[in-house]
Amino acid sequence: MKPLDAKATTQNSSPSQDRRDFLRVGVGGLGCSMVLGWASGSSASPLQTQDNSRGKTVVGGVQPWQKGKAKSCILVWLGGGPSQLDTWDPKPDHQNGGETKGIDTAGGFQVAQHYPGVAKESKDVCLVRSLTSPEGDHSRGSYLMHTGYRMTGAITHPSFGALVAKELGKENSELPHFVSIGGGSYGPGYLGVRYGPFQVDNPSRPVPYLQYPGDVDKSRFNSRLGLLGMLDNKYLSSKRGEFLAGHRTVRKKALSLLDSPSAKVFDVRNEPEAVRKGFGLNNFGLQSLMAARLVQKGVPFVEMNLGGWDTHTNNFNAVSGRAAILDPALSGLMKELRSKGLLDSTLIVCMGEFGRTPKINRNNGRDHFPRCFSALVAGGGVKGGTVIGSSSASGQEVRNRPVLIGELYSTLLSMLRINPVKENKLAIGRAIKMADSDEPVTEMFI
Repeated sequence: MKPLDAKATTQNSSPSQDRRDFLRVGVGGLGCSMVLGWASGSSASPLQTQDNSRGKTVVGGVQPWQKGKAKSCILVWLGGGPSQLDTWDPKPDHQNGGETKGIDTAGGFQVAQHYPGVAKESKDVCLVRSLTSPEGDHSRGSYLMHTGYRMTGAITHPSFGALVAKELGKENSELPHFVSIGGGSYGPGYLGVRYGPFQVDNPSRPVPYLQYPGDVDKSRFNSRLGLLGMLDNKYLSSKRGEFLAGHRTVRKKALSLLDSPSAKVFDVRNEPEAVRKGFGLNNFGLQSLMAARLVQKGVPFVEMNLGGWDTHTNNFNAVSGRAAILDPALSGLMKELRSKGLLDSTLIVCMGEFGRTPKINRNNGRDHFPRCFSALVAGGGVKGGTVIGSSSASGQEVRNRPVLIGELYSTLLSMLRINPVKENKLAIGRAIKMADSDEPVTEMFI
């Protein structure tokens, strides 16, 4: 299928020292660690949210976000910057393609030969091959791709997961609204701690703090909670607004999860081997399986993490090894969600902080390249079997339909039926839109 040729047009935000002091006073290490895993990010808060319905692009008489179908999102984060030429935009007929060849897909386009599983699922996949970013530094690029905004000194923006948690999370849910598996995600920024990620560091081990310690029963645990309350009342009395409300909300949810049968969703180690094999018998396969189970239980945002894409040296061996892990996990995720009738309502986004240089360096590697790179989007109302934009034959430039990061975020939010121009008004009086663009890429919609 030819690309649509439309007209061109840090690490986690560090928790405040106040919150570190607050969390250091724990209940035998249990309650505080549960809260910490759920509440990374800045504690500043907007006073209110304003729904600004104005938008420039109208489809069929309604705003694009009003046609969104997705109810949840899974972000497959490829930390380090994956090479677009060795994943979703191969160049087998150019010397810049190197050792990577292309294979045909069910969707009518080509992907790198390392992705036979994704190729079979590509009728539900949209590839964006013309992303362009101004950020070629890992920290700044990761911040931009997680928040949709460039890093500034004055404001810490919320991550995509935090925005979705705030807009789609149900207050009566026992499970977190935002779960990060396998590595640190970005925090809630100015939205406040209640929208931060619940961290699951290693899905192949029991999730810490979801059960009482071996030498502490429920009665003793409750006694420790009482002591903690006495210690922190004076401290919290000096805090106001979101800081106080946010911490109390997070603690209440963490404690309710401790005794809840819902917590079993975090234990995927005992799933039948035949099920686990469909995602890959490795840690990242378990991440993908857990993400599928969490979405099935109504969690609106899950982030999976697979690093190792910073291939300055030995690029082709490295990307082949990473693909052997990514391909079964990503294709298995799509198959599992489809089998449960959830793929149409679950948006899957697979991307990193930037791409890699088309030209191969003297170390047989590729360096940082934000000028033109790719992302994969699937499910959730995406027009499958579609390619948005294209790069030049050498891969050095966007050939048509450049997609800015703000436009990508406007699109993803719209697919989740979230108005991208809705404003969060900060305590300082400034209003910030959900996305740094009013223009979603409407070609991606069904």
